[in-house]
Amino acid sequence: MEKTNRIEWINAVRGLGIISVIAFHTGFLPFIRISDPLIVSWMLPVFVFTGGWLVTNTPLTLRHLISITRRLLMPFFVSGIVSFIGWMVLRVVYPQHILEQPIGRELTKWLTGRNAYFNSPLWFIPTYFFASVIMRSMAGWWSRMRVVNRSLLSLCFVLAGFLLSNPFHYPIFSYDLIVLFVGMMMMGSIASTVSIPKSTLRLPFDVLMILLFIVFSLSNGYIDMFQRQFGNKFLYIMSAALGSYGISRLLIYAVRYQNKIVQGVTSLGRYSMDLMAWHWPIL
Repeated sequence: MEKTNRIEWINAVRGLGIISVIAFHTGFLPFIRISDPLIVSWMLPVFVFTGGWLVTNTPLTLRHLISITRRLLMPFFVSGIVSFIGWMVLRVVYPQHILEQPIGRELTKWLTGRNAYFNSPLWFIPTYFFASVIMRSMAGWWSRMRVVNRSLLSLCFVLAGFLLSNPFHYPIFSYDLIVLFVGMMMMGSIASTVSIPKSTLRLPFDVLMILLFIVFSLSNGYIDMFQRQFGNKFLYIMSAALGSYGISRLLIYAVRYQNKIVQGVTSLGRYSMDLMAWHWPIL
């Protein structure tokens, strides 16, 4: 992918990603047997791949760590506190006691980066945070590796993440998904060094990648990253990578025209992690 309009297209991709997350969580998407696989296969991985794309070869300093912490963990704690208080108020008055869950268990799940009932999507933020810190801490060493070695190492991390995960098992701070995220970030970092040559075959190549994404996603069916339901793991990682690539390529074309819709999506991308933290209690 070309480096032009780098921040714009990444913000646009993340904006479309968070729109997809919110749309999926509403539960009102039509044709769910088709729409769900086509959305869930890339809507979270795209944040991870683009996070790897943005990694530079500068060492992780205290200033960088504070910046990452403020950007990710502040919405995690603030929205968590607000949604926890809201849940505490509503749980006793909501019809049929649907919202009643053990308070101590839910509080522990939230503070250990798991799937808290009162704000389920919060699990993603600490997982992404720890993966980002790990990736940034090895950035200098990573940048000196050959591309072949980088590719092999990224595959090892992805494979290790899959091997560590088990369906419906949720370890503290999702260490299995952290390993998987680091592998995906490595793939995104590798992609940032690849330059697609300008030629008449570029558009057919992009179309082919999108078609392959559709085939792989529909073949693999519905997946749930937090539930560790990946289906066929090869099809999952391929659909996640190809979906992120296809969406990125489409939005790289779109940001050149700067219409109001694309600008709005790009603006949402700048606050994607805040929306990730707040959309669940709002819904």
